[in-house]
Amino acid sequence: MKDREGNYLSPKKSHTQRMRAMDFVHLWESSESLDEFIRYSGMKKSTAISRASLYRKRGINLKRQTGKGNRRTLDIELLNSMTKGNQ
Repeated sequence: MKDREGNYLSPKKSHTQRMRAMDFVHLWESSESLDEFIRYSGMKKSTAISRASLYRKRGINLKRQTGKGNRRTLDIELLNSMTKGNQ
């Protein structure tokens, strides 16, 4: 993964100083998943999610990140058949 200047990044052990908004957005948008973002930013997962949410509320169109990318899709028909509304 590269930073805004094109230099390769290495995973960080901890986030020691506040990441600038431009760096956050660049890293967020270039990450394939939330786990990758956390690995390269050094932020806690809850901090990264909160900050992305704050930026979205302020009008920044950040993409939605997934966890590890292995989420299964919900079987809506099956789940609805299990509810009281279908009996």
